[in-house]
Amino acid sequence: MGIATAVMAVAGVLTAAPASAAHGVLVVSGNRIDDPSGCYQGHHWPLVVDNRTDQVALVLDDDNCGGQVVGTVAPGEKQVFEFGASVHIR
Repeated sequence: MGIATAVMAVAGVLTAAPASAAHGVLVVSGNRIDDPSGCYQGHHWPLVVDNRTDQVALVLDDDNCGGQVVGTVAPGEKQVFEFGASVHIR
């Protein structure tokens, strides 16, 4: 493989969107996130999660997506969590 081909291949990898990113909308405590990926804090109690994406969202009991998983929200579901503090989605 030539240097130019290798540089173009690396550039393509760096600019491509992650294959595991969720497509759609995730609503966490009333905050809408388009094509979410990563950790989102819930700023209201109870935590309300409306998952309009194509991935499962994990609800955790720590503000920074640490701690214990207290539930999951499948694509197309909306749930309320008394002990949820943050949401993680890929």
